[in-house]
Amino acid sequence: MKERDLARLRDLRRLREQRASEKVARHRVATDRAAAQAKQAAEAVADQLHQVAADEQASLGALTGQAVSVRDLHVIQNRFERMAQEVDRRRRLHEEALAVQEECGKELAEAREHHALRLNDVSKLDSALRQLRSRNMHRAMAVQELAAEEELVPSARGGGNP
Repeated sequence: MKERDLARLRDLRRLREQRASEKVARHRVATDRAAAQAKQAAEAVADQLHQVAADEQASLGALTGQAVSVRDLHVIQNRFERMAQEVDRRRRLHEEALAVQEECGKELAEAREHHALRLNDVSKLDSALRQLRSRNMHRAMAVQELAAEEELVPSARGGGNP
């Protein structure tokens, strides 16, 4: 393969490597975004649990020392059930965010592996191109030496034979 062809192939592979690098960057951003969403969802669950605990203490504290009707107990029970449903909903959102984060992490790992392969391809072609250039340089030097020797040899023969 000629040097020009190898250089073109290397340039094409370098473009592929750059695209793979850009893909890694996009996946890294997506992974960071997913991690932030998972953290935000976890904080929402914790906040909701604290709110439920505070509301439960306030509700039970308000009932202390007074007569409680069945209707009051049902109202409190319904409010606690709604809060429990909200906690469950936020936990599901957190689990979904964790699943998205894990998937993004896997995609990032695959993108990094793909990029490493493309980078390896480019480095192999760079090495092959350097070797070819070195050989071509040595060949050119050998041709120049041979041409210089041929110039000297005919003049020596011509001068020795009348």
